[in-house]
Amino acid sequence: MTEPENRCRLVLIAPDIADVDEQAKIVGDALKGGDVASVIVPQYSLNDGEFQKHAEKLVPIIQESGAAALLAGDSRVVGRSKADGLHLTGPA
Repeated sequence: MTEPENRCRLVLIAPDIADVDEQAKIVGDALKGGDVASVIVPQYSLNDGEFQKHAEKLVPIIQESGAAALLAGDSRVVGRSKADGLHLTGPA
């Protein structure tokens, strides 16, 4: 078994932009800026249906770049959008 390469990688957080196409363009451009390990996509103030729409647009863009798509919000959207995982926050 080979040792994994020891290097710093970036974690991005998708910006709070209601327009899904604009958000997708900004995330896509940001993914070109360095060695990105993952992108966290928060639900922000989107309802579950809007969050689903954003996830369905963003997850493929993120994954095609080689990064993991992590959703912070409704866990059902993670499965439906085929995201890589759920980002959870809570007290330390």
